[in-house]
Amino acid sequence: MEPVDAALRELLRNDTERSTLALSTVQKIVNNILSHQDDPKYRRLRTENKAIKEKVLSAVGGGALLEALGFAAQGGDELVLPMQASPVTLLQARMQIDTALKRMAAEEQARDAAESGDEYQELFAEGIRYGSQQDHRRAARAFREAIKLSPDRPAAYHNLGSALKGSGHHVEAAQRFLEAKERYLVGSAGWATATANAFTMLVHAEVAKPEWWNDEGLKAMSARVVRAAPGDGIAHQMRANVLSGYPKAWEVGPRSMAEFREAATHYDRAAALCLVPAAKAGFAIFADVCRRRAAA
Repeated sequence: MEPVDAALRELLRNDTERSTLALSTVQKIVNNILSHQDDPKYRRLRTENKAIKEKVLSAVGGGALLEALGFAAQGGDELVLPMQASPVTLLQARMQIDTALKRMAAEEQARDAAESGDEYQELFAEGIRYGSQQDHRRAARAFREAIKLSPDRPAAYHNLGSALKGSGHHVEAAQRFLEAKERYLVGSAGWATATANAFTMLVHAEVAKPEWWNDEGLKAMSARVVRAAPGDGIAHQMRANVLSGYPKAWEVGPRSMAEFREAATHYDRAAALCLVPAAKAGFAIFADVCRRRAAA
C-alpha cells in the first residue's frame, strides 16, 4: 500500500478542514464501491462533478489518492476504477483512510477541548486519542470520568462500550451501548450503531435482555437500525442475523424465503464493509447459506 501511504502523506499537508473533507469524500466513494461491487456506476467519477472537483481534486494529493486506489482517466472528463480492481486493496486503503480521519478528529477534539477549558471535552478527546491507539484500558478510564461529569450525554457511553468491546468485556459493553442508545435521538445514526453494537454483545452475554428482545421485536428494531445507518457494517450484520435467526439467542420463529434472501443481501453488505478478513469470509459464507435456504 505504498502508493496510498504516499498519497495520504501528501494529502495531509493540506489544512485540517480540507484534508478531512477530501478524505471523507474518498471514504464515501470507497464505501459505495465496496457496497455495490457489481455496479459500475459507483466506479465512475466525473472530474467536473462539483463535489469531486472541490472536495477532492482541488486538495493537494487528492488526485494522487484516487490514482493510488486504481482510478484512471478515461475520455478526458472521467476517472474510472476497473471492475477487476482488487476489493482487498480497497479495504486496506479504507482502513488507512479511517485511521487518518480518526487521528485528525482526535487531534482536533484535543485542541478544541484545550481552548474551551471544558473538562468533559478534554476527557472525551483523551479517550478518543487512546482509542485511536488501541489503548482500550486508558480510553475506558477517560470515558468513565467523562460520564461522571456529564451523565446525560450519549457519546461517552457509546465510546466506552467500544473500548470495553475491544478489550473483551462484552457484558459491560452491552450495558454501555444500551445506555448510549437510550440517550441518543431515536432514529439517529448514533442510536442505530449503539443498538447494533448492543445486539452483537447481547447475543453472547448472559445478562437481562431489553424488552424488544423477541423475534418480532428484533425484526422491527433491526429494520429501523439499518434504515438509520445504511453505511454501517454492524447494522447490516444485526439485520442479517435477525432475519436468518442466527445465532438463536432468542426464540426464533419460522423464516420465509424472502427473509432468507434479504438476510443474504445484508450479509453481503456486512462483508463489503468489513475490514477483518476472517469476519469478511464468515459473512460471505453466511450469505451463501441463506441463499441456499431461500432456494430450498
